[in-house]
Amino acid sequence: MGIRVGILSDTHGHIDEGILRHLSECDEIWHAGDIDSPVVLDALEGLGGTVRAVHGNVDGPEIRSLAPPYQAFTVEGLRIFITHIAGYGDRMPAELLSYYQEHPFDVLVCGHTHVLKVQRMTPGSVLYINPGACGFFGPHRVRTLLVGTLENRRFTELSAIELGPRTPHAD
Repeated sequence: MGIRVGILSDTHGHIDEGILRHLSECDEIWHAGDIDSPVVLDALEGLGGTVRAVHGNVDGPEIRSLAPPYQAFTVEGLRIFITHIAGYGDRMPAELLSYYQEHPFDVLVCGHTHVLKVQRMTPGSVLYINPGACGFFGPHRVRTLLVGTLENRRFTELSAIELGPRTPHAD
């Protein structure tokens, strides 16, 4: 059966029925930062699943008091690491590479770039996951999130969900 996981980032204070509908069946919701409003966290927690969130570079003191800079945990035998800014591969920040060397993880979830990307990377064949952005602020053209199922130490499914254009009043 597995664990249903919803992954989002860069809401920038925005939460809507489309986001909530896609996450409503999730056992776990992972938010990779730039939350910008406690209303977002309240809405996600109202869905009843476990919410794991980190703060991002634009989050102020209120969000920073609610969400740490990173989270490391294990689900379905996979070691997960969530942070907002992760770089990619050999461009990962030195402190993240150092953390990985001491505490290897299987999955790296991040945000910040507003670019949806799911790919294996080195070191260690880590699964890199960036869900893109759900909010209306930023360089992305389409708002996205990911929903998947974790089972037996792997994602048995991971689907990108397009939520519509970044511009709220696009034609």
